[in-house]
Amino acid sequence: NSAGKENEEALKQELNGVVQSWRDLVGSQKLALELVANLCSGRMDEDDDQMEGDMMYQDDDEHMWDSDDEAKLMAAASATNSSGGNNSTSPSELATCKSISSHHLPEKILVFFRKWIEFLPSSMGSMGGAVPPPALVSEEVEELLSTCALCLGNVVASSNLPTWAAAPAAAPTANGQAKNGVQWFWLELVSMLNSSNNESKPHVTSVMLALLRSQPESHSLVDSLALDLLVSLLQQQKLSNQTEDDEDALMQMHCNVISMLGVLCSEQQASRHSATVDAKVCRALLEQLRSSMNDNSAATNSIIITHEVLNVLMDMYGRDDCHDEVFAQEDVLGHFQRCLPGFKRRIKRAANGGDSNSRQEVDVWSETALNASRFIKYKKGG
Repeated sequence: NSAGKENEEALKQELNGVVQSWRDLVGSQKLALELVANLCSGRMDEDDDQMEGDMMYQDDDEHMWDSDDEAKLMAAASATNSSGGNNSTSPSELATCKSISSHHLPEKILVFFRKWIEFLPSSMGSMGGAVPPPALVSEEVEELLSTCALCLGNVVASSNLPTWAAAPAAAPTANGQAKNGVQWFWLELVSMLNSSNNESKPHVTSVMLALLRSQPESHSLVDSLALDLLVSLLQQQKLSNQTEDDEDALMQMHCNVISMLGVLCSEQQASRHSATVDAKVCRALLEQLRSSMNDNSAATNSIIITHEVLNVLMDMYGRDDCHDEVFAQEDVLGHFQRCLPGFKRRIKRAANGGDSNSRQEVDVWSETALNASRFIKYKKGG
């Protein structure tokens, strides 16, 4: 009996040691990624919170917003835009960027990202796929992927890195078609998206979005196959299990894809893509808009998706040089008119319902509703 207890205690100590070793390994890697993310992060805008506290509405009338509310929003936005900012790069920051590139950190971190994306599927495959990984492992891997995606987002947003113009460094997963760092990053990310498990797709798409936003050259790399892939992700209904965390992850992936389509098809890009491409993107966005407005299972998520889609559509069709024929054929104006009343009601419920939604989130959604109202008037010629 005592021998059995000793064996049990020894096994427990051995397992505790394994768990501690795992946590030490993952913790050190997360710390390293956070350090690189901080090195690559731009200057924080001191005025980010300037508008906070100025845009909350206490109206109890059905429409919620009036001309005074709109005036407040416009005045606050004008004050923020006029405050400007110092975007110059210091010699020490340039030296840091040069050092990061010379040591090929961006390429190494992307390869590291891929390996962790492949870790859980490969470990499950080695066990026949029937035994899921321990919760400790899957949770730590999720945190590590999230940290790595954040780090890569800061890396690709660092326009001063020589990495982007230089030939890509030799790496185990390097794509031979790439002529420079931007192309290499994009091709690697598309490859990951095609081959990765569903759970990692929100992280991959967040890095892709950062690349498209920060490196304009990447826009020309989005071919028809990549566009079809993005549209298919937007139509995806679930990632894995129908849990609350899964719904949030799916919502985040959809938001990333919606924003990517907005970057590619905004009014500034209208002359660079055809009406056929514009129509494909528009239909996908309108389908998502209809789906989000009919979804009563997760009100906050539906508000977020509606907010994202409306903003992208306003960017796509907010000027006279947009693809007006697509706007008319797909009845974009009609979709706005049908969804806006419900969108406002959901925002009002979120503002008054005591949910976890922050005041800032409600303010942002309220601004989108105001802009959508003005957009309808503009498109109707009012």
